[in-house]
Amino acid sequence: MNFSEYNEIIRFWTEEVYKNRQKDAEVTLKYCNDIIDYGLKVCDSKLIGFGYYYSAETYYCLNDGSHFYETVSKALDYLQQAKEWEFVVRCYNYLGIMACTGGNLPFALDYYLNAIKYCQDYDLPEMEAILNIN
Repeated sequence: MNFSEYNEIIRFWTEEVYKNRQKDAEVTLKYCNDIIDYGLKVCDSKLIGFGYYYSAETYYCLNDGSHFYETVSKALDYLQQAKEWEFVVRCYNYLGIMACTGGNLPFALDYYLNAIKYCQDYDLPEMEAILNIN
């Protein structure tokens, strides 16, 4: 996502998320929450979706299923509003992985097929290749 149109604080927070993701869960979640809070205050779906997406990714890495499902569901809603289709696909991919590893293959297939539909509708061939591998 491009955040060049945002103020310095938002750009700093998003860079901190990128820098700390998959390295420092506590720091990542702190900045995600700052972004979500600010996004809610100014009604910015892109910021809220970004914060929830990277929170969900962090919970996925921590194997914290209950927090993962809660945040990825919120991320999907806001990312769809913001028309951030690649991140919508990424959410469905994570949901497919979680369903598959949890033994729920019909749900996993449904998530993957939803993601592939978005890939085809919004010309995301690289993401579609990743989904086909999964």
